[in-house]
Amino acid sequence: MNTFKSYSNQIISSLKRVINKKPLVSFFAVLALLFLLIAIGTLLRKPKVVPQNAAPQQKKVAVYQIGSAPRITVQAQVEKTNVVQISAQTGGVVSYLNVSEGMDVSVGTTLVSLASSYAGGNVLSLQRQLAQKQYQNVLDTYDTQKDLIQKNRDIANTSNTNTDSLRDISRKSLDDTKALLSLEQDILSPINQSLDAFVSTNSANQNSDAIYNLKKAKAQLQPAINQLQDTVRQSEYQVNTDNPPTQIVDLQRGITLKQIDIQEKSLDLEKEVTRLQLAVAQVNESTMYPAAPFAGRVERVHVRVGELVNPGQALVTFSGNAKNFVVVAQVPKDMAASVSRLEKSTIHLGSMTIEMYPTYVSREATDGQNYSVIYAFDPDPEYLVTDNSYVTVEIPIGYPDTGKTIPYVPLDAVHQTQEAAFVYIIEHGKAIAREVTLGTVVGQYVEIKNGLKDGDTIILDRNVVANEAVTR
Repeated sequence: MNTFKSYSNQIISSLKRVINKKPLVSFFAVLALLFLLIAIGTLLRKPKVVPQNAAPQQKKVAVYQIGSAPRITVQAQVEKTNVVQISAQTGGVVSYLNVSEGMDVSVGTTLVSLASSYAGGNVLSLQRQLAQKQYQNVLDTYDTQKDLIQKNRDIANTSNTNTDSLRDISRKSLDDTKALLSLEQDILSPINQSLDAFVSTNSANQNSDAIYNLKKAKAQLQPAINQLQDTVRQSEYQVNTDNPPTQIVDLQRGITLKQIDIQEKSLDLEKEVTRLQLAVAQVNESTMYPAAPFAGRVERVHVRVGELVNPGQALVTFSGNAKNFVVVAQVPKDMAASVSRLEKSTIHLGSMTIEMYPTYVSREATDGQNYSVIYAFDPDPEYLVTDNSYVTVEIPIGYPDTGKTIPYVPLDAVHQTQEAAFVYIIEHGKAIAREVTLGTVVGQYVEIKNGLKDGDTIILDRNVVANEAVTR
């Protein structure tokens, strides 16, 4: 370092001595050196001379050919049929975790147990037990009550039979009573005749012994006859089925049988109601014990013991053994009606690109005003995507080389002014501006209603100017 400084000082000292001795020569020498540097720089910056007959250089651009089925890039959602998130259907305190991450369980296995309080009590379980006791009591007494109802029905039918038998007895007794009454009347008839004869012939002497004896004999027979006549009338009234007594008995029997039928139906209804109440209580209780809807594996447990959960809160993420999933793209009505069935869509699943036809295109709007384009997958690429994630899908619209093609171009290819919109197309190796009429905007694409025709080559680059030489 010291040696370099000493050399530098010696050179500077030498230059100073030369300049001091020959200042004019030193000035012209520096000026000549400056002109030399300027000349060298001019030669280095001089542009190359292009021959007059050389062809202009063409710019390479990205293009899109009208006449092939356009492909619209949209975002689609992954829906795995085997992945569900088990959520709390009711509020409660986590009392026990029956599973852990990575555990394989069968359908119906209890995943989490909830309680109504931190002490572990469960109101819904108590309600289920109460309903079960009531239903069991109905089952235990059902056959006995059915037997009692049948016995009451038998009693009603037997009573009616007994009434019919008594009526028959009364009918037979009526015949005997009528015969006795007829006999009494035959005995009384001569007495009445003799009495009438004595009274007419001995009108002056009404108190004779003969008349007195006849009247006395009549008085002894008449009460018996009156009693027999009353008995006959009552018997005839009783045995006549058109009279109220018989009708009352029949009505009472009908009422009794209907009451018994109602009682039997009420018993059956009570049995069914208690069974349904038990079923409702069991369903309510099951909300405190979320179970696996199908066989699979526990992917994540989101809660811990003692945690208070609310309805809708995630408890367990669960994946089933079935590995199918679908990719659903939402598109407008016009696009859904024009999805190509002749060209496959391109779906980008992570690092994998898959080409396939849509499984189904909905005929009705499924998400607001959008329609669903559904792609069903086998389980092979399932680990490339997650449930509810989004992937990119390139959907061909229309049919190639037909009038049904709908020209969609990227928005970046459209140049707009205040008066009109235009795109650049390639004609005879140059970029030519073509005015177009815009339609529906779909994502990063726009429909071209007018201004383009089959065979037009659209320039997708924006760094071109009119009449510039381009190549595809």
